[in-house]
Amino acid sequence: MKSMRPTLLIATCVVLVLGLTGCQQFGSGQPGPAPQLFDRLVGAFVTTQPVDLSLSDGRLYAEERPDWTPNVNIAYVFPELDGAVGGIALLKIGDNGVGDSVLYSGTSKDQTVNDIKMGFAVEDNGTNSSIAGTIYFKPRPGETLSWWVNPVHQDESGGIYLVAGQGTFDTALDVTTSMSTNLAETYTTTAGTQTTADTVTVTITFQSRLAPDRISVLELSGSTSVITRHEFDPGTLPYLLAPAIDTAYLVVEEYGRDIPDIVTRELVNHKDARLTVYVAREDGILVPHITTLAWQ
Repeated sequence: MKSMRPTLLIATCVVLVLGLTGCQQFGSGQPGPAPQLFDRLVGAFVTTQPVDLSLSDGRLYAEERPDWTPNVNIAYVFPELDGAVGGIALLKIGDNGVGDSVLYSGTSKDQTVNDIKMGFAVEDNGTNSSIAGTIYFKPRPGETLSWWVNPVHQDESGGIYLVAGQGTFDTALDVTTSMSTNLAETYTTTAGTQTTADTVTVTITFQSRLAPDRISVLELSGSTSVITRHEFDPGTLPYLLAPAIDTAYLVVEEYGRDIPDIVTRELVNHKDARLTVYVAREDGILVPHITTLAWQ
């Protein structure tokens, strides 16, 4: 027996903290206990328009793409899906556990869902598992944004498929706009007098974020004097950056394109192995551009 309860939460400056305390936990990319073998909710796939599955018995199956070799356990693609953005799933892997997977649109390898978090907790009367991620988009003052969060299931044979979901709408007024959609299913099993309830929760957050048109990377010494200043256009940061030997830390400045008066700054020190800047695509979705830091 199962029940689904979709929930829409709209807020400003929302900070998601995923992971369940006081019980077993595992993080993104780290295997956890295996779920039971039957059809269940495992994730969500986002589109910008309703999904028409009238010609496919209400299901659209994904294709596995191991040749993409992303920095996740498995890559799956939903081909020929109009308005596809991307998604996440908490999938059963083999016989020993579960792991996260990025779900792609079939037209791009961009990772459109970021900050992926997983959680798993064993309780007296069952289990709670969760996966969450964030889609960043540039502010569009006065425009109404439409998103459809389509539930993703894994069937008894391991196949991954989506079903049509519900739409959410919001007006992206500024860089603090945020809204989240939760999908949850609870599966109950009774053996004799013992009943257990296993709950799966999927959270997709839509967060507006500054879309920079200019990026500055400052190398500073321990006395805060500027050693070097680098200027970059979006998407042109090198994939490897070796700061000067006397550099104590970096300051990354992003100058807004749609809201020019806003400048964001990030402090990066020797504990950080990389820096991430989010760059806007033509559709307004922000995707990460990652630079590895070779500190000397």
